[in-house]
Amino acid sequence: MEKLQEVLKKKHPFIAHMDVKHSVDCTVKKFPKLNKYKKELEFSYRLFLYCCVLGQKNDMELCGPGDILDEVWHAHILHSEQYHFQCNKIFGSYLHHNPEDDTSGKKESSSAFVEMIKVLIKKEHGWLEGAIPIIKLFNDTKLTECSCIKR
Repeated sequence: MEKLQEVLKKKHPFIAHMDVKHSVDCTVKKFPKLNKYKKELEFSYRLFLYCCVLGQKNDMELCGPGDILDEVWHAHILHSEQYHFQCNKIFGSYLHHNPEDDTSGKKESSSAFVEMIKVLIKKEHGWLEGAIPIIKLFNDTKLTECSCIKR
């Protein structure tokens, strides 16, 4: 993962260095099983933002990052001034969150994010291939189960 982080620093230094610690910490607090994946979670969220940049440049329809990374995104958005400033630096405008309508039967998944990465790999962003196993970590919905909630 360190090599991927170094590439991201070269490709988009702002995303690589911006503060998202609080958003990751909020997500881990909500889902304690994610604690051992904090570094991967933070990197994956940064990667999601970078892929959104690439997606916009390549006229791609942007997908959601999947349930677990979506939790980080929600926590980030709640810090509205920071999020707004960072979006302006990254995208030149606010990156809106448009979740799927629950009635549509569709559900955001990290597999859609992986598919987006595969398209970007074919568009001369081959270094992203190494990120796929990291993103796939977050396909495991057991990571968001909380023992404190009775089901």
